[in-house]
Amino acid sequence: MGFPEEVRDYRYRSTDYRKIWDYLGLLLSMLLDSFKGRYPLPKKTALMLILAFLYLISPVDIVPDIFPLIGLVDDVAVLAFAFSFTKEDLENYGNWKMSN
Repeated sequence: MGFPEEVRDYRYRSTDYRKIWDYLGLLLSMLLDSFKGRYPLPKKTALMLILAFLYLISPVDIVPDIFPLIGLVDDVAVLAFAFSFTKEDLENYGNWKMSN
């Protein structure tokens, strides 16, 4: 029993990283358009981004940052959760941006 084709294919993994950068760019653009009043930021997205940001800047972590690499795992997990939670709103914003 081997790994699925998607796991073995290098292009699949590299495409995911490019999508992350695309989504980060979309996120920044969505926030700018929201602050300028051009796009209504969904409340759940705003709340998730605020909570994730507060957790990242908080000195209290599940795993303290004083442990090299291991201390960053919880921060990365929070970012991944926030990203997956807001992904649909980012895609909706991308569609809106393309049509305007």
